[in-house]
Amino acid sequence: MKEPIIKLDVEFSTDRQYVFSRCEFVFGSVNVGDYEQLMLAKSLLLALEDLVVRMNNFEPIECAMDDLENVLSNTIREDIRNSCLPLGVEAFDGDEAVFVSVYKKSFIIIKPWASTTCFTEELSISQYCSMIETSIDELKEKLKMFASISTV
Repeated sequence: MKEPIIKLDVEFSTDRQYVFSRCEFVFGSVNVGDYEQLMLAKSLLLALEDLVVRMNNFEPIECAMDDLENVLSNTIREDIRNSCLPLGVEAFDGDEAVFVSVYKKSFIIIKPWASTTCFTEELSISQYCSMIETSIDELKEKLKMFASISTV
C-alpha cells in the first residue's frame, strides 16, 4: 500500500479577516473528509494536534478480520475520542476510523459518512502520526505566511 496523504489547502476569506482550510485524508482505497467543506484553519490545526495526542495514547484493538465493522461501530459509540480522525471540524463529521490489530498486523478501519462499506488499510499508528505531524507543520507554515500577508 502506498502511504496515505493529507490533502490540505488554505485560503483567505473574501474580506481577508479569516483563514480557512480544506482537508481530506487520502488512503489507497478511500478518501475521508469533505474536501469541499471550509473550516477555520486554526480549528483544523487544533483538531490535528489533538488527533496526534490521542493516537500517541491509543492501542490498536485486537480483533478478527470478520469482526471489523462491529469493532469500529462499538469503539466509536463507546467514546468518540477513540476516533482516529480529527474531531470537532466539519469536514470529518460522521466519518469513522479506528486502529485494530489482526494477527499482529496493524490496520485502520475507515467508514466514510453515508457509506455502507468499511475500508481497511494496513497502516501503523506511527506512520499515521508521522503523516499528520507533517501536515501540522505544513499548516503552521501556511498560517504564518497568511499572517504576514494580512499585516502588509
